[in-house]
Amino acid sequence: MIPIAWRAMTLRVALAGGLVATALVGPGLAHAAASGGTLIGTVTCGPDEETPAAHVLVDLAGTGLSARTDGAGRFVLQSAPSGRSLVLDASLEPTGSSVTSRYNVVVQAGETLDVGNLDLPACPMPIPPSDDSSPSPLSDGGN
Repeated sequence: MIPIAWRAMTLRVALAGGLVATALVGPGLAHAAASGGTLIGTVTCGPDEETPAAHVLVDLAGTGLSARTDGAGRFVLQSAPSGRSLVLDASLEPTGSSVTSRYNVVVQAGETLDVGNLDLPACPMPIPPSDDSSPSPLSDGGN
């Protein structure tokens, strides 16, 4: 039996492959997990490893946390779970055809950790500017 002073919460964590782990977490550990840390870094693409990868999805596997890179390829992921080994993925969307990962990322509560650069083998295709004069797919063209 768990003592009253050690009331536990159930913590469910999604793991790779769709597995779900369940653990009992005491009040001190629950607070540490909730406070989390911040991950920052950059994503580049192509053979030169210098071209910024703008608007790429950066995902913290199994946490539901994700962000998009800015025009310079920089990203910020806040509230990352602290004190455990994490996997950080950067991928092209919507196909996810080009992915790079950083394994064993560990951030402490309240810490900002620079994970450095993640390099995608291919660059995202630029999104063409929209032309407001053409009819949208749902439009009847003005008829």
